[in-house]
Amino acid sequence: MIILGAMPSVTVNPLLKPEAHWLTKHLIPMSKIITFLFGVFLCTSFTQAQTSQIADTLKLEEITVTASKIPISLRETTKPVVVIDQSVIARSSGKSISQLLDEQAGIIINAANSNPGLNKGFYIQGAASKYTLFLVDGLAVQDPNGLGGASDLRNIALDNIERIEIVKGSMSTLYGTDAISGVVNIITKKAQPEAVQVNGIASYGSYNTYKAGVGVNGSLDGGSYSINFNREKTDGISEAEDNSGAGGFDDDGFERNSVNVETTIRPTTGLTITPFVNYSGFEGDYDDGSFADAANVYESQLVNPGIRANYSNGALAVNAGYNYTGSDYSFTNAFSTSEYDGKLQNFDAFASYGLTPNIKSLVGFNYQNMKIGSQGEVENPNSDIYSPYFTTILTNWYNVSAEAGIRLTDHSEFGNNTTYSVSGSYFVIDQVKVIASYGTGFRAPSLLELFGQFGANPNLAPETSTYFNAGVESYLLNNQLRVSLNYFDRSIEDVIVYTTGFVNQDEQNDFGIEATMSYIINSQFTVTGNYNYLSGELTSLDFGGTETTTDFLIRRPEHSFGLGVIANPIPELTVSVNGSYLGERKDLFFDLITSTSSEVTLDSYFLLNFYADYQLMDGLFTVFADIKNLTDADYTEVYGYSTLGLNANTGIKFNFR
Repeated sequence: MIILGAMPSVTVNPLLKPEAHWLTKHLIPMSKIITFLFGVFLCTSFTQAQTSQIADTLKLEEITVTASKIPISLRETTKPVVVIDQSVIARSSGKSISQLLDEQAGIIINAANSNPGLNKGFYIQGAASKYTLFLVDGLAVQDPNGLGGASDLRNIALDNIERIEIVKGSMSTLYGTDAISGVVNIITKKAQPEAVQVNGIASYGSYNTYKAGVGVNGSLDGGSYSINFNREKTDGISEAEDNSGAGGFDDDGFERNSVNVETTIRPTTGLTITPFVNYSGFEGDYDDGSFADAANVYESQLVNPGIRANYSNGALAVNAGYNYTGSDYSFTNAFSTSEYDGKLQNFDAFASYGLTPNIKSLVGFNYQNMKIGSQGEVENPNSDIYSPYFTTILTNWYNVSAEAGIRLTDHSEFGNNTTYSVSGSYFVIDQVKVIASYGTGFRAPSLLELFGQFGANPNLAPETSTYFNAGVESYLLNNQLRVSLNYFDRSIEDVIVYTTGFVNQDEQNDFGIEATMSYIINSQFTVTGNYNYLSGELTSLDFGGTETTTDFLIRRPEHSFGLGVIANPIPELTVSVNGSYLGERKDLFFDLITSTSSEVTLDSYFLLNFYADYQLMDGLFTVFADIKNLTDADYTEVYGYSTLGLNANTGIKFNFR
């Protein structure tokens, strides 16, 4: 389960539209799914499951590591943090990781409901994909091949994930380049206490989509092991929308295989050493662009070996990790085949020491080397980044928590850069917490922007940002109700754009409000909701040198909200219903015939989804059904590309100990 950098723009961000005969192609399989599921529910004798999937209270003491690189509780965090734990992932068996992330407050995954093989645009609080840093088990995974270095969600199998931690806001002080809008840490499944545990999943659904996965893990004297394999294949639908109505566009399929192997060795008290290997390979079809069908194909492979080491002794903790990421792509159309390869070496080490029970200091060093294949006369261009950083953390001192840090960066191409951040939280009363943060961030130019064959500019400066956040979190009704309200304001300068070549030219300013609610009514029912307001503008220079301002952000709505209900009416049964609304958005359409672009407005839409699972034999088996877009809404995520209509899948999971 690896995160792959975004593919080059030859596969334009997509979305898919149901074909004309969706009734015969999709509703009939869905009816079989529903019949099967209810047959299981009615014919199976009731056995007591081990636990209910809904907690009695919110997990305020749950530990997170991404926000500060050291374990702290959610109560002590000073920045907006979202934790998607195993209970949420378990009831998302019919979803992709893109669809799961798209349900979170302040996050929009453009093309989440498209063909699985289409690029997914990732936006945290209005910032584009290239401004979010993805980690796997705490180590950065970036792709030097991408123009923006953005991570590719298509390469991640959700069934191999233990939990996801998301920290919003500038995180460059702790994590370096690309962490302007936040950090997403994908934490893979870990070994359980038993000597052997086997788990797996098999499912089938609309568009001839099937998924299969199996994992084996366990703990032995002196160590543990975990091996996971996942395969997914779908016939898909047409990437491009057929606006002629003739129905001649072909389906664009997608196929992915991923393998994750990890072992942990404990040679002495307090020391763990964890070597790992992650592999992902996928292939599929893509079209020529908006409303343009084609028989193009692509292939991708990514390998990511590495090692992590952790040592703790009282107040001292030392962590070090190294990972290598090698990626290869090929794109074949009617005229040619294009191939790309990239390599990333990443080393990060840090030590923390508890000066007092409430104060810890952290000092670290990060090194990255990126390299891509030869670009014309430039042979194997590469870059090096050296970054020492320092942070001091105060936790739970008279209801106050705070953090301050600084990072120095030496880049082999653009020189030096300094980022810093300060943040704090305070419990006004035991149930009300206020937070505030301010930080700077940066994104280093990608190797294709610096040395690529088209418009390269070796004199590019880094994109830099400032970010401010303030909010309040309330924990009421004996911690059964959580309500939060957050305001953010961000400015990104020296934005790299392509005119006649790559230049530092634009400036993006955006601000917004996020409101979230989670209410555990009792051990059987939970209600969640969120509302997001986003406003932004982009300032640039036209060809005449005149400054122009666009008062919207492409494909990002001003208003959006989500609602969800989770129920355990009986211990064996979990049911969830969620809906999401996206308001009007602007998009740009580039006409290949006239070589001109025009602004278009995408209509608002509402999607309603349903999920249910039922446990058998004390939880050894779980059958599930997932139905998306229950109302068969007709909507557009990217102009000229199709979206999925009513679709469903069903399957079974097992867990042997």
